[in-house]
Amino acid sequence: MQITCPACNYERDTDPRKLNFRSATATCPRCDHKFLFSMPPEPETPGVERPADSCTEQAAPTEGKAIEVPAIELPAIEAKTPETGTPEPRAREEKVIPLSAAKGKPQAPAARKLSFNGKSLALLRLYVVSNLLALLTFGVYHFWGKAKIRRYLYSSTELMGERFSFTGTGKELFIGWMKAAAIIALLLGVPNALSSFVHPAFALLVVPVIFMLLPAVLVGSRRYKLSRTSWHGASFSFKGTAKEYTLLHIKGTVLTLLTFGLYSPYFHVHKEGFWRAKSNYGTAPFSYDGRAEDIRKVFLKAWLLTIPTLGLCWFWYSAKVRRYDWGHTSFGEARFTFDATGRELFNFTVGNLFLIALTLGFAYPWVIVRGVNFLSRHLTMKGEVEFGKIAHAPQNAKAVGEGLAGVLDIDMAM
Repeated sequence: MQITCPACNYERDTDPRKLNFRSATATCPRCDHKFLFSMPPEPETPGVERPADSCTEQAAPTEGKAIEVPAIELPAIEAKTPETGTPEPRAREEKVIPLSAAKGKPQAPAARKLSFNGKSLALLRLYVVSNLLALLTFGVYHFWGKAKIRRYLYSSTELMGERFSFTGTGKELFIGWMKAAAIIALLLGVPNALSSFVHPAFALLVVPVIFMLLPAVLVGSRRYKLSRTSWHGASFSFKGTAKEYTLLHIKGTVLTLLTFGLYSPYFHVHKEGFWRAKSNYGTAPFSYDGRAEDIRKVFLKAWLLTIPTLGLCWFWYSAKVRRYDWGHTSFGEARFTFDATGRELFNFTVGNLFLIALTLGFAYPWVIVRGVNFLSRHLTMKGEVEFGKIAHAPQNAKAVGEGLAGVLDIDMAM
């Protein structure tokens, strides 16, 4: 009998004859995710009557109780058929019921939030072990440790009673980094060689090379991460191309420089539309309907207040823009809201800087946990989604873009 962990898809074969219970709490050895494990019903044999002291009657006293089973470390779940769509998840939702509902008016849609169950100390242990093993293996284990940390973070994040999972492997990240390092060595090696043997001015070619490479790095990294992220039996994907974002990136950067930053609201909306509207969950796309005209006045106000406020006004601008971007992002009939204020964003950012500075970087796991909890508190999804009509749409993305992001020390958020 094959048992599969729904959080990280780890599988193990187990002899059902060794099981003497009907249900118990099982623990995955890879991600430590706990799930209720239930034995499948035994097939009936025609003409043979089950004895009174059968396994069902013997297991009755432990029916439904949480039992730690050393021999069984994984929960059994029913296999999902990718082509037929995903069933409705078990919604753990908050009903927002206005006072007018008592008078017969329609209720507000269900409000759903992320929840994060990870612990800073557990994440710290993963970081310490990963760094020590990376040191002993001359950096090779870094990629396996990175994949393990991501699996922990994703499996600790929950929406509607279902946990996310990261299916990427250390081997993928290592091969992607090796290919990325070769590409970087080739692209940057040529200008350096020309500057050494022809003229030092050729070293300036490094700047346009990095500028042109950046869009491909960001797109490749996002495509890989989304393709290895799954929830409720379906994975995410990204349909944008490096060519599209390169053209957008060049146009937006040039116009922003020529207008002394006044084109920034338009550049921002175009980028957000690209990243959000090109993202899919299974066969269903996200959408974004933001307009630069809506945030142009806010940007001009922050631009004028930069010197009088010593730049602090940009925290309030950033919070308002984030509220706007999420408020104009939708998935099916559901829309998102983000309610963080400028003061909350300022306190969060400054608190992270103090944690990193005062602990010389050792508090980085606490910063990661604070970031996920900050998003969980302030981000809400409102509305119904017909998950039964969404089918799994796998995407075979390579880890080269992720490797380039690692070589250039660029990272995109979870």
